Amino acid sequence: MKEPALEAETRTPFTCCLDCGGRCELVAVRRGMELVRIDTPTGQLDTVMLPRLVPCARGRAHRRLLSVSERVLHPMRRTDPRRTGEFEEINWATALDLIAERLTGAREEYGCEAVLCATGAGAAGSLGISGAAAARRFFSFWGPVTGLVGNMSSHAVGLAADWMYGGRVDGSDRATILDSRLIVLWGMNPAETRMGPNTEFFIAEARNRGAKVILLEARYTDSGVLADQWIPVRPGTDVALAAAVAFTLEEQDLVDRVFLDRSTTGYGEYRDYILGSADGVAKTPEWAECITGVPAAVTRGFARELGTRKPAMILPGWGPQRALHGEQFPRAMITLACMIGSVGLRGGGAASLGFRQGMAFSIPGMPSGSNDLGRTLHNATWATDLLSGDLQPPVKVEADLVLPIALSLERWELMRSWGHNAHVFLSPPVSEPAGEVRTDYWVFAQLAQRLGFHDAYTLGRTEEDWIRYMAARTGPAAAALARDGVARLEGSPRSALAEFRANPAANPLPTPSGCIELANAAARSFELPHIASYVPLPPISRDHLHLLTPHSRLRANSVLHANPWLQRLERHALWINPVDACERRIRDGEMVLIQNENGTVSAPAKVTERIVPGVVSLYQGTWYEPDATGVDRGGCANTLTSRQLSPSGGMVAHSSAVTVRRAEP
Repeated sequence: MKEPALEAETRTPFTCCLDCGGRCELVAVRRGMELVRIDTPTGQLDTVMLPRLVPCARGRAHRRLLSVSERVLHPMRRTDPRRTGEFEEINWATALDLIAERLTGAREEYGCEAVLCATGAGAAGSLGISGAAAARRFFSFWGPVTGLVGNMSSHAVGLAADWMYGGRVDGSDRATILDSRLIVLWGMNPAETRMGPNTEFFIAEARNRGAKVILLEARYTDSGVLADQWIPVRPGTDVALAAAVAFTLEEQDLVDRVFLDRSTTGYGEYRDYILGSADGVAKTPEWAECITGVPAAVTRGFARELGTRKPAMILPGWGPQRALHGEQFPRAMITLACMIGSVGLRGGGAASLGFRQGMAFSIPGMPSGSNDLGRTLHNATWATDLLSGDLQPPVKVEADLVLPIALSLERWELMRSWGHNAHVFLSPPVSEPAGEVRTDYWVFAQLAQRLGFHDAYTLGRTEEDWIRYMAARTGPAAAALARDGVARLEGSPRSALAEFRANPAANPLPTPSGCIELANAAARSFELPHIASYVPLPPISRDHLHLLTPHSRLRANSVLHANPWLQRLERHALWINPVDACERRIRDGEMVLIQNENGTVSAPAKVTERIVPGVVSLYQGTWYEPDATGVDRGGCANTLTSRQLSPSGGMVAHSSAVTVRRAEP
């Protein structure tokens, strides 16, 4: 008996919209209308300048999200008092009529600011079709609502770039990593947070070619496999370690004084600080050892490597700057990069944000309305602001309706690369919408119809019309987008600030001096030191542990939490050192309670030497699941993180302290 013939497979290129640091090439494999798997492209160029944009597990696991049990497939309306979470299904017309009615009522009674547009990064990089960009565009036509401000990811890094470089300077292309002889991953974890699809590849290849890789982090992360050496550092003390490294560079005459003299201002003030001329305390490796936990001999050895292995590239992560005085960390990284003369050098780098600021391909975008935000709340504190009762007018439109919105697999997008690369994707829907799900654009167009500005909002175009309209106007990218679904910038790898390095006088930076400014008067307005000096954290009591809440390789913030494939890859658990576990009689895998003044979380313990004593780590992004007693059984890190801000208004998620104890059976 003949086997039935399998239906022919079709392969459609697309990308995911996650805020994960990647933006990679994916291929949807379908039989008829069924999406059977997600694959990677075949037959692609794989060169130094155009390496394959290989996705991680997050991108490959997208298909399972289409059918997870937690997914909302129909419009839902709350049927009971808030907190209990009872909803009923309603039809789309009823849901949209209710939203339009409540928006209009709130505006008439309280004003537009009574509406809060609180959006996250579920569709990061959208040009106005989906997610936060679509919501902001809709309200720009409707009225000046309350919105959110504050960069949750890289606030302090960006501010340091503004102060020291005069703006967000471009990072060097990742391919220039191959020219490095020393690569320093300081709080950087590319194996989990990616920071460009090919960062790990280039680091590994550079190491194969003889470069040395050093990881500085309180945890031995998965990026440790890329490194020759792990230097464990206590959280919040990186700036003290940088000062001790700088002292050693000065002591051993390993400072690039030619670069400092030609290209920077303010180094004399920093030099006085590290040598102790300013306060009588020399920032020696022995001084730093008591603060950082790094042995003085290790600090000296690291400094010698940094000063002699040229070119050296410092790749700072964003974790250390999410701290109480997080502004000082990126300032210290830029200062070290200047001391060793790596700025503008091929294989070196600016040790800053790292993004390509100027997009390689021009995209026209979607026009917005005339309304700006009427009032802003900070991303880190808006919920507290709402509960305080102090807002006037109060926010009056709340989430009593939940709408089923299409995943990236079910909608059109035109997506720029995430930041470290130069490409753009034309990403079509690769699966039929499930249930009654609709796209953000469809929902806002329907609301615009009810509220009287449909024609201005849509200009007569569907979302596919908009995507194709924008894609056709991307200049040299248009043909590649139409043919391959992706366009990439070709040419030689760029070294950021190379022109400035070659001739600072002819290519000045947009700072008052035209140079890199290592001392910044603007810091004084935030009661921060003039230079990248160490500011001690408040002491932690003996029974408390320092909490880190890093990003997970299995989620993009809270997106993908419900994906069963990813849940099986690694159990969500609290990392704790054996020394701390022994003191608390905690065994590996045992349930523990993690607690501070903000809340209580239950999670299993992962007893491991991959984290330094005195520190615990709980990946962020799991969903909040409080029980009847208020204990969060979902292990949500936000239950515990500090509600403070850094002096300039940055997140301080890595400056919390907790107690940890065995959970009672």
